[in-house]
Amino acid sequence: MSGLAFVRVERARLETTGADRVKFLHNFCTADVRRLTPGQGAEAFLLNVKGKILAYALAYVADDKIVLDCAAQRALPLSAHLDRYTLTDDVAVADVSSDWAQLVLLGQAAEELLTSAIAGEAPRSAHDFRRANLGGATIELARGSLAGPQSWTLWVAADKAQDVAEQLVALGGRACDAAELEVARIEAGMPLDGVDVTDDNLPQEVNRNAQAISFTKGCYLGQEVVARIDALGHV
Repeated sequence: MSGLAFVRVERARLETTGADRVKFLHNFCTADVRRLTPGQGAEAFLLNVKGKILAYALAYVADDKIVLDCAAQRALPLSAHLDRYTLTDDVAVADVSSDWAQLVLLGQAAEELLTSAIAGEAPRSAHDFRRANLGGATIELARGSLAGPQSWTLWVAADKAQDVAEQLVALGGRACDAAELEVARIEAGMPLDGVDVTDDNLPQEVNRNAQAISFTKGCYLGQEVVARIDALGHV
């Protein structure tokens, strides 16, 4: 796709804070969270004790929090699941989805236009992210989205979403619809939680092993099942 297109998506945003947030999430997902430094992110599966998928998420590490970006329908059950395990750790999990708007940006011109607009380099590696200013609004920008690594995720305070959309149009962008986003997602081979991923799936069935599963990080909830499948070589 040439140019720049953008669409608002309804996704959940969970924020994990507290001194133990890294250790806590490391113990409840398939990604090696401890290896991530602020400004980095990764795909991750969060599992139940039987190794079944509770959510397929993108985890972003900031200086003061870890953001989980996941399907909207996962927010309530995932929050409840994580909350059950916070009793002995200095950690809190909050669903802040209603405070934020999320846009997905598509198109070959996106990086060049974003770099010129935010007065600094756009994130370079998959799932890297940074805070920036776009037309007077504070945004969080990540490389990659549910439409794959050649797209962008932009978060902004919900009450500033229209301002940012107008700024993107002023940069030469155009609003697109969910159908266009779906085409981009399928072309990129990205699974969609709730469509390609269900509660009955095991992580290896989603075919994101290299991107979302660390087989060397050690123990986490559901890890025994994941390791057993890896040893067998099949589900």
